[in-house]
Amino acid sequence: MLYMLKLSNEEMQAMALFSRVSGVAPNDVVFLDESVVFLVPPESVGRAVGRGGANVRHLSEKFGKRVNVYAFSEDAEKFVEGLIAPVELTGFEVNDGVAVMCVPPNDKGRAIGRGGEKINRARALVKRRFGFKDLKIT
Repeated sequence: MLYMLKLSNEEMQAMALFSRVSGVAPNDVVFLDESVVFLVPPESVGRAVGRGGANVRHLSEKFGKRVNVYAFSEDAEKFVEGLIAPVELTGFEVNDGVAVMCVPPNDKGRAIGRGGEKINRARALVKRRFGFKDLKIT
């Protein structure tokens, strides 16, 4: 179940800038401590990133933070899989509002990311977009 989002002025301005730079209308933007994350339609990721990452570099300079672009899916499992790629999910379930993703034991570190950055980003995004209380990894 997707949540209706209320966007702040800062978020609307960021989405407008992203659209002007990339030519892609994003579905959402999330400001995190270490980065700005844009969610775009799956078929538009390449165009949003730009040739050789040019759009992402330009936007990173504008925001003064790293910019990440991910494909948005209304299917929570597909969405999470895109967030932790290239790690593949071996299972995904939601119990009492908590999403649990299963990954191969050898890939757990890659799914978590350096300093927990990848899992924390995924956690923030699934809370915002799907209303999950938490995202856990096993």
